[in-house]
Amino acid sequence: MAYNGYLLSMGGTVFPTKYIFRETYEHTTHVQDLDSTVNNKGVLQRNVLDHVRYTVKFDTPPLQAEDYKAMWAFIRGKYISRLRRELHLTFYDEETDDYISAKFYLAEFTHSYYHLDTRTGKGLYNSQTLEFISY
Repeated sequence: MAYNGYLLSMGGTVFPTKYIFRETYEHTTHVQDLDSTVNNKGVLQRNVLDHVRYTVKFDTPPLQAEDYKAMWAFIRGKYISRLRRELHLTFYDEETDDYISAKFYLAEFTHSYYHLDTRTGKGLYNSQTLEFISY
């Protein structure tokens, strides 16, 4: 399956691209080794595991408070476990020209606002980095 018009989806629903600052979007495939060694000639002998882990990371653009709250409502609504911040995420992988799906957790993050009117709750939130890491 080739690119189908979206970068990622959460819980089967496309994540709106307006919440992604595209220039910062990246994903990494983590091939895992177990007890790999170097022989007496200096050649690496890899013992690669079948299980591959992924990281999807991007910054949000600065968002108005109502958009920021809507983005978080979207993400929270896709949690399998709110405590662990777990969700099913699907992302497009250029290496395989296909979408990859796995269970991820949302890494720690910091909320930061540029200006927030504490009386009305309206304002502008700074860009925020979101990083999703698969199991």
